[in-house]
Amino acid sequence: MTLPSFGPPTNWIEVPGANDRRDVENFLGRVRKMDESAAVRIVDTGGALRFWARTPFGPLGTRVVVGSASAPDQIVLAHALALNPDTDGRIDLGYLMPSAWQGMLPPPGGFVQIELVGAQEILDLARRGRDVAADESGPLGVAPSLLDQDVISINPDAAGGATGGDDGGEGDAGEAAATAVKMHTVFALTGLGFVPSRAGTAPAGEKVRVSVRGPWVRLDGRFGSVYHRPESLPLNVVR
Repeated sequence: MTLPSFGPPTNWIEVPGANDRRDVENFLGRVRKMDESAAVRIVDTGGALRFWARTPFGPLGTRVVVGSASAPDQIVLAHALALNPDTDGRIDLGYLMPSAWQGMLPPPGGFVQIELVGAQEILDLARRGRDVAADESGPLGVAPSLLDQDVISINPDAAGGATGGDDGGEGDAGEAAATAVKMHTVFALTGLGFVPSRAGTAPAGEKVRVSVRGPWVRLDGRFGSVYHRPESLPLNVVR
């Protein structure tokens, strides 16, 4: 009996590199471990795909790989996405779930680097935070007071001011006034595996970059980035 052919997928992505597919699978595995019902947003930036997920702590995490897509912006559920290409190299996304995504994405560029923090310091903060959470968390999970705690405070004068934007231009030091990195952002960065480590130790000299644009704070690890914007501020895109 010949099975009917349903044709090529309607909603698809292409990630031609095997290493890139493994990287995305690792990212998706981390996302699923944090939240089995998490939504993943896939944005085609022209030659690259940016995979987004919101962590249970609040900040957004993103991983970028070389690839293309059938549409510039598609939303699926993490548990339903498997990176198994067909004979044409396309990965079928199945049904899209646009209603599963809540909130806005950060602006695509214009971030200003204000500090480089040692990766080991980030790992140590996450470890101490987990220890406190284990002792003080209740039946509803990690206490909000712990997640909202400022764990790194950056004074742009002490840090030497802004060192340039990610769009190749000069940074605006006015963007960098009194920036604080909160514990939930540290948890998101380490929980998604964006800081390389072996047995809790980062490679010597490894750094995490802290950048800002308006109310957004971004942390860049070697394997990905996390973004946070205080929810109390108006939800309009900075352009």
